[in-house]
Amino acid sequence: EKLRVSPPPALRGQDPRPAYDPERGGREACGGGLARLGSLLLCLHLGAPLQAGGAGGTVVDSPPILVAQPVNQVEPLRGSASFSVWTTGSEPQTFQWQFGGADLPGATNRSLTLANLGASDTGTYRVVVGNAFGATASSNALLSVVQVMAWSDGFAAPIPAELTNVVAIAAGFKHYLALNADGTVTAWGWGLRGVTNVPAGLSNVTAVAAGYAHNLARKADGTVAAWGDNSYGAASVPPGLTDVVAVACGDSHSLALRRNGRVIAWGANDAGQTNVPPGLSNVVAIAGGAFHNLALTDRGRVVAWGRNTEGQTNVPPDLDRAVAIAASAFTSVALLAEGTAVSWGDAQFWHPAPPTNFNHLVAIATGDSVVLGLRADGTVVQWSDGGAFLSRLPPGLTNVVALATRGNQNLALLGSDAPFLVAPPLAWRGYTGNDLTLAGWYRLPPAPGDGTGRVMADPAPTPAQRFYRVHQR
Repeated sequence: EKLRVSPPPALRGQDPRPAYDPERGGREACGGGLARLGSLLLCLHLGAPLQAGGAGGTVVDSPPILVAQPVNQVEPLRGSASFSVWTTGSEPQTFQWQFGGADLPGATNRSLTLANLGASDTGTYRVVVGNAFGATASSNALLSVVQVMAWSDGFAAPIPAELTNVVAIAAGFKHYLALNADGTVTAWGWGLRGVTNVPAGLSNVTAVAAGYAHNLARKADGTVAAWGDNSYGAASVPPGLTDVVAVACGDSHSLALRRNGRVIAWGANDAGQTNVPPGLSNVVAIAGGAFHNLALTDRGRVVAWGRNTEGQTNVPPDLDRAVAIAASAFTSVALLAEGTAVSWGDAQFWHPAPPTNFNHLVAIATGDSVVLGLRADGTVVQWSDGGAFLSRLPPGLTNVVALATRGNQNLALLGSDAPFLVAPPLAWRGYTGNDLTLAGWYRLPPAPGDGTGRVMADPAPTPAQRFYRVHQR
């Protein structure tokens, strides 16, 4: 079958060019009308519509034809998504969007926009386009609503679509880890030296940590798995290492905190980063910088060791009320009991004091020239060098429950409002006192964790004002 197009005399010498305008759609966007050649439907822009049998072509009525299909999307929790299609065919056309094969009430436009996404919005979307000559269904587009948001001032890998039930996160140099609620681990990003190749069969994981190019995973039985770059032995877990309750990574070294409050270190030792200070005990948290480490004791004090080129191991002598710690290449940070933070090392040069909104904090993370703070209301604030990075917090970053950063790679774990356990309960130590200074607190007997509610009795009479706090061991 042949189609001959003879433009009007005024248009001879000009190309009859196919044209499509998604904003106008259909035959109105095709000045020459629609003509069929075999199984092809041609949209001809000739300056005037073709008439049936005119100009050597035949104009035909047609059911809707989808020129562009909706595409798969991965969007963060409480974000937004938009699907659209481009169509041609006879006008007028109708649109009905479907979710999981069922019609969405009121979704009758060429595009579909979804706001304030929740986990229940994950699934397949398609549109059925109709006119007087028939109906055509689009292909299915998968929307994955994930709990992780990533940002960077450079490389940032796309978020995997399967991150819909995440309980913990970690950031490496150019790779990321997510701990799923079923105890498995997802890794993505730059796969340098196998750093994103999660060991086959790795399960029952309760905590993860990421270094420059290696990773650690703490398992429910208290053992540790490691993978990635092992050039300096960072991925060689010491034989017999058990009773581990937390793990942390430096650039090329590894840390483990045992249930007895002792720290084990292995891997690169060019700056003394694996030389754990003698007598270090009663540790409740650990953090690894590039070449130095921090340990938080149950008295709220911080111990540091390793490289000190920028003063990153010069802990302020009066620091005795820390409740969390974080470390990067040249910076150390402590979260204080009152919800503020103190930093030492390189931070003294790029920003000696935190911004006024760096308060009401419940968690911290630090990377190159920036400290991120998670506030009690689920928003994120940053303390940085005042450069371009200041404007790079993703818009709409709310309902955050955890942060991770290394170098310039940043991750936020978004909450779904449903409570979850990041790790199984271990043991709890309670404190009570009449004032918030360290001297005013009294220790209560420790209570073992068993997954149920625990009662800690206060032996002293309750005055008009009394304060309580607990921490997990």
